[in-house]
Amino acid sequence: MDYNVELIGDYTDNFLNDVRYDNFEDAVTVTKNIAMSLGFFLTKGSMKPRELSNKRLLGICYMYCDRCSRERKSYKPDPSKESRGNTSSKGSGCMFRIKIKELLVNPDALDGPSFWEIQGVTEQGTGLRRGYHNHEKMLYPEGHSQMNQLSQEDKESLRQMRDAGVPPSQQKQTINKQKGDKGHHTQRQMYNLGSKSRKDEMGEMNAV
Repeated sequence: MDYNVELIGDYTDNFLNDVRYDNFEDAVTVTKNIAMSLGFFLTKGSMKPRELSNKRLLGICYMYCDRCSRERKSYKPDPSKESRGNTSSKGSGCMFRIKIKELLVNPDALDGPSFWEIQGVTEQGTGLRRGYHNHEKMLYPEGHSQMNQLSQEDKESLRQMRDAGVPPSQQKQTINKQKGDKGHHTQRQMYNLGSKSRKDEMGEMNAV
């Protein structure tokens, strides 16, 4: 680890199971949900292809703690001050990793079907698992962007309200009331969705 902090538990085993996922997004959703149930949040890294002997590419993707530091060779921020742009979470240099890997159903059939599996990550050289966090669980998870996302059903309901002329403030109240204790959406989300809907409706036309 790069920073002098106390490591809190090894959470890797919470993610490991014998489930074979048919598609990548299902595995990502399950991984994020497990992390949220533990009080942590993960962000998805870029897909890294692995080439087989027959030139076929299989995917592998790493999931990072949202409080990790950005890994730039020319940029070494203070982990206590950095915030991630996509979640606004304060960075702590957390080194937690979990990976989602594409595997062949039959390893001998290089052109055969594949599946996705959630796996732990070990540190090169030491063999230690990267399942540790260096920070406490989030005290108020309801304020995190991942907990505050609109579902497709929410978006459709909001579009109907917008078409009916319901103002964003009332849209927010309605959608939060429908979700009860889990409703923490903001008025900004209502504005953003309305703006996106108008752009989609206009297509290639430009507003004057």
